[in-house]
Amino acid sequence: MHIHQSSVREHRPPSHRHDGPLCTNGAGVLGDGLVIRHLGVRLNGPNAAGKEITLNFVFTDTEENAVLELRNGSLNHSIGRTDSDADATVTLARESLNRVVMGEADLLDEAKNGEITVEPDEKPLTELLSLLDDFDLWFNIIEP
Repeated sequence: MHIHQSSVREHRPPSHRHDGPLCTNGAGVLGDGLVIRHLGVRLNGPNAAGKEITLNFVFTDTEENAVLELRNGSLNHSIGRTDSDADATVTLARESLNRVVMGEADLLDEAKNGEITVEPDEKPLTELLSLLDDFDLWFNIIEP
């Protein structure tokens, strides 16, 4: 969307507003890499500075793998591989990750409900999640 169109849209009442991180089914149409990048957008870099976390993600329904690496206040990922030295491995269905990204579920709640397994322990996942910010999807691009 052109910047002018975005700024004009801010001055009109929204026809529909979704307060979750992504619109309904938004995560379902994104590839694994884009969904994981969404987590990187939410990372609070200054709070993450100096922390190092490596997590493997194993998707049971798509048979895909990914590794997330938090280094230097930045969250990076690689699709199609895992890291044998990862701090933890998160095994889940892609649909579970979609629900989390869309704000319909919490990753730790999904783990407690058995939808997700984290081995050997949840501490690295909990720490990474504590470094993510929530923000309003409909933030103003141009202040009035």
